[in-house]
Amino acid sequence: LDAHTLEITINEPYAPFLPVLAMISSKVVPREEVERWGKDFGYHPVGTGPFRLESWEDNQFVLAAHHNYYEGLPNLDRVVYTIYAGAQYDKIYEDFLSGRLEEAAVFGANREKLASTTPYQFYRKPSLSLQFYGMNCLSTALKAKKVRQALNYAIDKERIVREVYKDQFLSATTILPPGMPSYIPENAAYDYDPDKAKSLLNKAGYGPSGEKLSLTVLSASKSSAAQKELALIAKDLAAVGVKLQIQYETDWPTFEAALNEDSLQMYRYAWIADIPDPDNFLNILFGSKSGYNFMQYKNPKVDRLLSQALIETEILRRVEFYREAERIILADAPMIPWIYLTFESVFQPYVKGLEISALGRPYIPLKKIWLDEH
Repeated sequence: LDAHTLEITINEPYAPFLPVLAMISSKVVPREEVERWGKDFGYHPVGTGPFRLESWEDNQFVLAAHHNYYEGLPNLDRVVYTIYAGAQYDKIYEDFLSGRLEEAAVFGANREKLASTTPYQFYRKPSLSLQFYGMNCLSTALKAKKVRQALNYAIDKERIVREVYKDQFLSATTILPPGMPSYIPENAAYDYDPDKAKSLLNKAGYGPSGEKLSLTVLSASKSSAAQKELALIAKDLAAVGVKLQIQYETDWPTFEAALNEDSLQMYRYAWIADIPDPDNFLNILFGSKSGYNFMQYKNPKVDRLLSQALIETEILRRVEFYREAERIILADAPMIPWIYLTFESVFQPYVKGLEISALGRPYIPLKKIWLDEH
């Protein structure tokens, strides 16, 4: 309407509209700058937050305090982010201990050491997130629902998660994580049942007298934990007659490109909520028109339920639409829900002003953080 006023008109009710406005991708940006930089605008961001981009080189980018921020200067003059490609957890741990990092996500043996080391601040909080194994429903080997269901029954998730992650995470039984509206534990569809897995595979034509099922899974992480996890999964699948080949691609753009390839069969992936709304999981991951539906999953009834939920403003009816959609998706088995991720990080003892929500690291208000030099 003018230089400082924006009006948005929507054509129909859109239940998650207000939370969506708080998403990173919904921020208002100047048209002239977007047009000026075109596809390179992401490398020249313009915003209204407490920090601005000062530099971006290879594996590191630097934010500097925004002197014209409407709430006043933040406490920090500068924030430096370092990218550790391929989940270099040991390197992160080493840099944290040496004081080169103020914060570090922790995993495995390093987590146990840091969680029990008193000088550091250890934060643990459930997050609205899910790690899963997606299956390409158009892949010849995975077209049959019985095969996908069999894979869900074949893996002893609780044992593997306990063995690899030492109870850092909870094994997942649903798509929507605990704490997310519409989450209901009764939607859980698969227990560990290798005999049932063998029976389903046999009915699908894979058994002692049929051909052997061979699958390939793609992982973007090659951390020691990911390798151990995948090796144990392969062992469980081998026990029901399925051969699993493991491929790693730690370059994220290359990994993302591979997710759209027809040859993709299975992939290891995680989804972390942008907003506390079930649409941010179910529609994005399973809607037939979604760009993130790498499983190539299509079910007209699910699409209808998700569309109804988007325009439904009565909360309880909306909750039931999502619960029913989740029940159908789990029965169709386009994925193996793996673990509900937990936000866990250690901070140096001099880091103050931390506020952490279930949305995790992206929504920690940096403007409130300060460093106690004493």
